[in-house]
Amino acid sequence: MKKLIGLVIVYSCLALTATAQQPAGAEDSQQLVQQGLEALEAGKGEDAVRIFSTLLAKENNSRVLFYRGVAFSITGDDNRAIEDFSSAITLEPTQAPFYLQRGQALLRKAQYKDAEADFTRALEIQPQMAEAWGNRARAALGLGRTSAALEDLNRALSLDSQDAELYKLRGDLFAFAGDYEYAIRDYNRAIQLRPAYPAAYNNRGVAQAHLGRTRDAVADMDRAMELAAGTAAGISGSRW
Repeated sequence: MKKLIGLVIVYSCLALTATAQQPAGAEDSQQLVQQGLEALEAGKGEDAVRIFSTLLAKENNSRVLFYRGVAFSITGDDNRAIEDFSSAITLEPTQAPFYLQRGQALLRKAQYKDAEADFTRALEIQPQMAEAWGNRARAALGLGRTSAALEDLNRALSLDSQDAELYKLRGDLFAFAGDYEYAIRDYNRAIQLRPAYPAAYNNRGVAQAHLGRTRDAVADMDRAMELAAGTAAGISGSRW
């Protein structure tokens, strides 16, 4: 979860349009905002929550609410994150990143229908947001709609062909459908983009085994375990 939040912090901040409200207090507040953003990028969620809460005590500001929501997500408090994203949306309902981040929090809570609605709204505002297409695919999978998920993944990859996780996820979909050659093709691409990707090696190994390629399957699974031994997340080789 922290990794996913970290990947979108800079993008989401930049995606906010110039119409976003500015913090009160001019220079001092701007300095606090910068400190809070630095804490976010460093993964220091609690520090960021404290800084943005100080700002919000002065003025209810959509941008700062959004940033604090991201900070709550980093700390694992998705309930409070959703509250802040919802408040930001109430103040400024045309910012796609607000819906994207609330959707991600809902996705982590397995509230797939509401998450899908948020990603759809984000895409209505910003159709070229590859991350929203990819996350809507995850929500569709949670709802059991594999065909819709595949369509969204194809669209996401047409917008961002350098996202290893999207290739791995589409590979999982192909494998689930029994299309192991297509799955292996996507796992190959995921590994090409991210050579130290335990889940992609693991799932490619499973696909190889289904095709009777025992030697390749064992090699992939051995490599997955080797890579996972050096990570806190482990293999995480689930379908999605």
